[in-house]
Amino acid sequence: MRNTLLRLARAAGLFSLARRRVHGSLLILAYHGLAQADEERWRPQLFMNRATFQRRLELIRRWDVPIVRLGDGLDHLKRNGEQPYAIAITFDDGYYNFASLVTPDLTRIRTEAMVYVCSYYSLHPGWPVFDLAVDYMIWSRPARRVPGAVG
Repeated sequence: MRNTLLRLARAAGLFSLARRRVHGSLLILAYHGLAQADEERWRPQLFMNRATFQRRLELIRRWDVPIVRLGDGLDHLKRNGEQPYAIAITFDDGYYNFASLVTPDLTRIRTEAMVYVCSYYSLHPGWPVFDLAVDYMIWSRPARRVPGAVG
């Protein structure tokens, strides 16, 4: 059904209209991380399947949309006020999945992404994602039951 709706939108000229609407804009694709196992099923708002990410990069390349560094794109907008349609890619945090999964894909297409960390977690020592790690371990257990000692 989704593909049918996308075909209808393209036939109606909505994609062309959207391109005209974003002309002169810097679009920022903001990601959290790629799934190493099944994290996209656990928290789809935080983790994306690697194949989905690779398809998106391929579409950007096929549509000949330039990928720029975030800082370069923002500087260009400040100086010139507008630029051709361009994309900057950003990732929250510097998790292992960025180094092991994202970096090879970005290297393959010869581009970069901005990786940033919330200053709160830089200023507060400890395991800033401990709650996520525990939540994932509980979610991934058979029958989703918390062991008695943890409960």
